[in-house]
Amino acid sequence: MNMNKFANIVALVFLLITLVLEILYGYKIINISIYSYFIVFFGVISLIIYLINKFKNREFKFYELLILLMSILSFLSYVFAKDKYIALHGFSLGREGLLVLLSYNSFLLLGSVMKKDKLELLEKVFLTIVGINIVFAILQVLKVPIPLPIIYDYPGGLLYSASFYSTLTLLGVLLLLSKYLYKDDRIIILVLLLFFIFGMFLANVLSSLLAFTIIWFVIIVRNIVYKNKKFLFKNLFLLFFISLVFIISNLINKSILFNDIKETVIDSNKVIEGKKVSSFGNGRIHIWGKGFYYFNKYNYYSYGIGIDNFLFIGKDKYIKDWNNKKIVYKAHNEFLQILFCEGIYRFLIYIVLIIYMEYNSIKKIRKPKKKNKYYLITLFITVNGYIIQSIFNISSILVAPFYYYLFGFLLGGEKSD
Repeated sequence: MNMNKFANIVALVFLLITLVLEILYGYKIINISIYSYFIVFFGVISLIIYLINKFKNREFKFYELLILLMSILSFLSYVFAKDKYIALHGFSLGREGLLVLLSYNSFLLLGSVMKKDKLELLEKVFLTIVGINIVFAILQVLKVPIPLPIIYDYPGGLLYSASFYSTLTLLGVLLLLSKYLYKDDRIIILVLLLFFIFGMFLANVLSSLLAFTIIWFVIIVRNIVYKNKKFLFKNLFLLFFISLVFIISNLINKSILFNDIKETVIDSNKVIEGKKVSSFGNGRIHIWGKGFYYFNKYNYYSYGIGIDNFLFIGKDKYIKDWNNKKIVYKAHNEFLQILFCEGIYRFLIYIVLIIYMEYNSIKKIRKPKKKNKYYLITLFITVNGYIIQSIFNISSILVAPFYYYLFGFLLGGEKSD
């Protein structure tokens, strides 16, 4: 069997097992550790398939060097970690230790050798996973008197946390937005898109809403520049329905999301006026400031405090949230999480990898007769949506693997089309 096609089959099996494990995790039949072992297992499988493919095609790509360097620096961060057990296995809910991070790198590599074959099937399975989570989130909001997955604060579907759930729904929303705008504008696709957006709003997470708004705004501006009137009409039509969905979701959710937006605008104005607002960004600025303070104070530049060791960045002083109630164990920014925990070199290489992906994707998309341009545009939009929300959110093994598979596909050369 062609190893590129086999890579797609592995990704499909991964998605199907993920759905089963999410249901089991949602009902606490299994814990997050079991899920992390599953990620590591598929990380090994992904690496094996990639290496077999590499043995046949020995051309070495720049992005492969970057991924190799990231792996080496992550290992060094583990070696010099404050708590090696956490650095290896990950902390609490995230569980993103060295083993999982290396698995993510394997997903990048496997994604880079995937072919278009069965991508449509992979898309349908993934959207099914997101859709099932949204159904559970709706049941959680309505408090239907049946056994439902446990949630932390706001509706989280099968993922416990509203933050993780909102990131998952964001990926589904952007896939469907791309499908509706660039390929299939049937009523059924519009209805599905609005249903997914409704599910995303239920989580009351601003980072996903911000990422969606930015991506959609950029798409609209691009088409204004190119004077695509039909496209603009379609977006105005979509804006009307999304506004209705926003109003309905806020009525159901007692205006929590609307109030959060209002509070953020008020806090933003205070910050612009030079006032100190500890609660700004739900305390994100407070956490980042403390992280930078200890990062510089204890000279964590080379290898960081250790993979997923953010809890110990202040050594004997824990960082607490802005109202001093809870100890913070993540930077709530995936870029700063890498910087603080794995050092400046690992951080910079990740930035270079993103820049390479952006350049490589735009270069291929702009080719006039490019095959499978729809998939490139769709994945490009979706991956960038994840990157934007990751500036304000934390990574989790419940969602991040999807991102790395998609990211890897965009890294691949012409043969991955």
